[in-house]
Amino acid sequence: MFASRFVIFLTFVYSNAEVHKVQLIKAKPPGERGDEEGALRLPESNPHQSITMIRSSVDAKYVGEITIGTPEQKFRLLIDTASANTFVADVSCKPMPKPAICADSKCNAGLVCKVFCPDQSCCLRGPKPVWNACDGKNLFNMTASESYKKAEGKWNSKNPAAEGFSGNDTVRLGDSGCKQLTVPGSIFGQATQLSDSFAGSEFDGVLGLAFDVIASGHLTSPVSRAMQLGLLEKPLFTVYLGSGKDDGGLITYGALDVDNCGPILAWEHLTVPIYWQFKLTAVASGKFSSNSKWTAMMDSKSSMIKMPTGLSQAIAEENGAELGHYRIDCASTAALTLTIGQRNYTVTSKNLVLPTPDGHCIFAISGFTAERHHPSWILGVPFSRRYCTVHDFGEERIGFAETRRI
Repeated sequence: MFASRFVIFLTFVYSNAEVHKVQLIKAKPPGERGDEEGALRLPESNPHQSITMIRSSVDAKYVGEITIGTPEQKFRLLIDTASANTFVADVSCKPMPKPAICADSKCNAGLVCKVFCPDQSCCLRGPKPVWNACDGKNLFNMTASESYKKAEGKWNSKNPAAEGFSGNDTVRLGDSGCKQLTVPGSIFGQATQLSDSFAGSEFDGVLGLAFDVIASGHLTSPVSRAMQLGLLEKPLFTVYLGSGKDDGGLITYGALDVDNCGPILAWEHLTVPIYWQFKLTAVASGKFSSNSKWTAMMDSKSSMIKMPTGLSQAIAEENGAELGHYRIDCASTAALTLTIGQRNYTVTSKNLVLPTPDGHCIFAISGFTAERHHPSWILGVPFSRRYCTVHDFGEERIGFAETRRI
């Protein structure tokens, strides 16, 4: 009797299991929208180089549309596979005070800041706030939603920095009017403070897609909640990031994206099911190679491939890139080959040598020092434009597939 009830329950839960596809939008940085607030600057410390404005076309951000509440309130969220916090700006939103580190010259707004500043919230603006980060955002109004419920706890996010309180409501992944992944009872963040990282951006918050264990407070990602409710055909999602002007990309919840991605080249088990992190055993570029063995993680919001500083300097030198800001000859055929498991994955100059509107190019790598127990490599947009990634919660593994539009 119990077994038959269990079967009936499972049939009910999984009868609504589906595959959902959500189009991504390649957001334009502020510097590409006719203002200079988001522009990148070359280092001021170089007396032989004029301070040239380089609009941040290299700083690719991918956003997805969601709605929350009843009736639906629309938002655009930054897609983030390196965090589990999902939040939107609240009607009570106000700008967050800048940390003291922003006064350091290496944290002046621009590309140098994005590479060298330890606090990325400094990078869109100077040391003093000049723009309310909440201006122009779609703000969530809980009193206007009939399905809203209070939730316990406060939360905070570091990158990008924000903080606020939690709410419970129906979250729908995808734009209103399209087929949406509807997730009732989602615990999400209502941001009362946003850092300058949000100022002038085309997103109203963040959609975290890592494991809930690293979520702040009581937040639960909508995807995790969808799996709990049996709304997905499989407990995984596929990320395809487009590289064309009109191709933002796609997230496929519940299945492999067979339209944009080839067959799985290999699956790699996660070292720890916290981030989407795995072992990286070797790197090569030109005549340079190293096999020190590291841990790497996927980060869909990072515009660079980040690695230990010594490696980035050696690879930049091998490819003739200027140290510091990594300006590189636009005709360069620089490539980076990463060994993950038993396979080599090569990112070519198409995704590594990025043109800027002033006719120059940037080498899309950077060096950093990882926090203790954190991955020492971060594979951002240049890698993800070349390889689709399949994030499997159920088996705690990640799969790689070539994009069909190389």
